[in-house]
Amino acid sequence: DGCFHRVRYSGKPVYKPNGFRVHANGIRIDFTTGLDRNAADLERYFAQAWNYEYARRYGSPEFSAKDPKSLGHDPIPVRSIKLLADNSIFVEMPEMEPVMQLHLRMHLKAADGHEFKTDLFASPMFPGPHFSAKGLAAPRTDKPTAIALRVAVPAEESMSATSGKVLEGAREITVNAISGLQYAEKLIEVKADEPLAWKLKNTDVMPHNLVLVKPNGAKPVGDASFTMLSDPEAGKKHYVPELPEVLNFIPVINPGKEHTRYLRAPETPGDYPYICTFPGHWMAMRGILRVK
Repeated sequence: DGCFHRVRYSGKPVYKPNGFRVHANGIRIDFTTGLDRNAADLERYFAQAWNYEYARRYGSPEFSAKDPKSLGHDPIPVRSIKLLADNSIFVEMPEMEPVMQLHLRMHLKAADGHEFKTDLFASPMFPGPHFSAKGLAAPRTDKPTAIALRVAVPAEESMSATSGKVLEGAREITVNAISGLQYAEKLIEVKADEPLAWKLKNTDVMPHNLVLVKPNGAKPVGDASFTMLSDPEAGKKHYVPELPEVLNFIPVINPGKEHTRYLRAPETPGDYPYICTFPGHWMAMRGILRVK
């Protein structure tokens, strides 16, 4: 749910990288301490890469760079390791191409005998010039020199300002989505089976929706909305999980927009939560529809 970390320097050696530079054929990595000679062993390294996609949805799945239509990571072979001066190494990866995310896992031993594991997450989108050293592979001229960013082309705005079958005599109720991940209206009272024209007005600076759930349904629906981060179609589904706890919903609307949903209040009296399932919002952004 959340945490707070205190970071304090103890004065002891720090067995981590403290700098790196991306080249067309690999990465030079600088460490805070000297490394043992076994740092040149290839079995101590593993590299993988993937791309993200810019889109209107929250976050992005991880896409293969080699097969852009597929989800997943691409292993990147490590050809050699060069021990350099100044506590540095060069990890040669001739097949590495510009990508949004490169993960390099290292199992190493420092010159003082301390064994440690560390990770480097880099974004080698614009690699520098070829790194030259004895024994390295010749430069490749068939690779791109910069990344072509993956961008989802947004569909035309075709969503109507209303949804649901228009109900005669429906009472209009309005919920305002405001800053601070809040609905301004926290409690709304209605009659059982009352026809409603439920309007969501988004006065915030980020997208929001409104999902009406069964009593005690907020947590399972909210938790399920987090898992939709890995679903490429989550935006089209308005981040509403397909669960029986969901009774109705107002789709995701952008800042400055509003949407009215025609629906009937539940027939059974009780407190029915409504939450925003745009990822990360539901625990704070919620209210109660009280049916009498």
